[in-house]
Amino acid sequence: MYLRFVSARRHRHCAAEEGIFQSMRRVRLNGQPSWLRRDYWATRWRVERIPVPYVLSDRGWHRWAAQSLCWLKPEAQEYVSDLRYLAWLMTEAGVPIREIRTRRPGAIYWEDDHQIVAKPEGRLTPRAF
Repeated sequence: MYLRFVSARRHRHCAAEEGIFQSMRRVRLNGQPSWLRRDYWATRWRVERIPVPYVLSDRGWHRWAAQSLCWLKPEAQEYVSDLRYLAWLMTEAGVPIREIRTRRPGAIYWEDDHQIVAKPEGRLTPRAF
């Protein structure tokens, strides 16, 4: 079972929902309680340690990568826990994030120990919003 954390906003290049990493740019912390700001930045720092998939990096960029989605593998539990907490914090700050799961992420183009990059299969791609 693969996992993604998504917002209601649509992905720029495909019909799927935008992932949590793109959504982090929209979080506004002004006016939020100090504990939320502190936890958001601490958790964001930890999740930004998740390795960027090679096919999405500057060195490995492929033209089909823009139309692909990143999914976490179930073995990536330390990242999943941090992302669940970050999703809750972002929702509290006004950017709703939900978790989705699938057994069929589409054609897998790339993978490492923690995640995969796959081309979505249109209507078969699960949605949260």
